[in-house]
Amino acid sequence: MDLSDIIDRVQRGDKQAYRQVVSGYQNLAFNVAVSVLQDEFLAKDAVQNAFVKAYLKLGTFRGDASFKTWFTSILIREAYQLLRKNRRNVRVDADAMLAGEGTWEVSASTEHQEDQKAHQSWVVQQAFRKLPADDALVLKLFYMEDFSLHEIREASGWSDSAVKVKLHRARKKMKTLLSENMNLSKEDVLV
Repeated sequence: MDLSDIIDRVQRGDKQAYRQVVSGYQNLAFNVAVSVLQDEFLAKDAVQNAFVKAYLKLGTFRGDASFKTWFTSILIREAYQLLRKNRRNVRVDADAMLAGEGTWEVSASTEHQEDQKAHQSWVVQQAFRKLPADDALVLKLFYMEDFSLHEIREASGWSDSAVKVKLHRARKKMKTLLSENMNLSKEDVLV
């Protein structure tokens, strides 16, 4: 069954069908929320709140954008609202940051490729923790969740030019962080 059929069932009152929506989007939701909040417990709260709000507002979903984009926009607003409420700069556990979804690649040669990959993953996680919320969010959406620039614009509410500028600046910051932490030149980092 495709997503539009599930959404139709939920809009007609089938509350159980919404479980399929939640299970299909919970990993995306958590990763996006962690990008903004950098705290796994706050991220879980944001995700729960966003799923509840999306359920309550499902009648307003017109299908102009994809459901993924529509839901992500609700989630982003919820995450930033929690961030404003908490007004603290908390960081997430490094293991939760990337949760095995996507990797950043760094070019280098080594005899111990597995050790190098583990180290690279750790360095990327640490770099993500140092990025501001907007930068972490735009990188996560674009590179790890495969959002297009248009989908990021729709989900975040930023203008087209703001998305492009934020993505460009976030890439530069990430590249700098990675090059500093891995003792590589900026040219060696493939971001």
